[in-house]
Amino acid sequence: MNTPMTINGTAVRAQREKRSWSQEHLASASGLSVRTVQRVEADGVGSAETRLALAAALDVPVSDLQLPILTTEAEPAAVVHAGTEPQPTRPMFDLVLNLALLVQVVGVVVVYRYGLHYGPFWAFRVLECLLGIMIVLAGGALYRYESKRRRRNAPHPASAA
Repeated sequence: MNTPMTINGTAVRAQREKRSWSQEHLASASGLSVRTVQRVEADGVGSAETRLALAAALDVPVSDLQLPILTTEAEPAAVVHAGTEPQPTRPMFDLVLNLALLVQVVGVVVVYRYGLHYGPFWAFRVLECLLGIMIVLAGGALYRYESKRRRRNAPHPASAA
């Protein structure tokens, strides 16, 4: 089964250039097409068989062609792709953003319905209330985030003495 996986294209290229090989020579030595070698070096995409063939042709361990896996205490393991950095997770920000989107959608529906029945004045009053709810939600989330950040960065009382 040829499932796509990530390969360290930078390592493949470095090993190839170390031997002064062209992409065509590496392709013929590994039994792959030139396009496959180009795709691996440029995008880091190939199958497990491709990675095995390249490792055998370059006479390096297969692990040398894998991308490094970075882990932190708070996050699960993440694969780092060549040229990119892992993005930090922001669950509170995402929650507030989703709530704001929900309030906007409800606001549009309410404004449309109230605008048809009671006129534009009442529709805008409802919209004003929904905007206030969004501001309160965002302020509460920001306060909670900042208080957690301060507690995390504050020195421990036992170590202050």
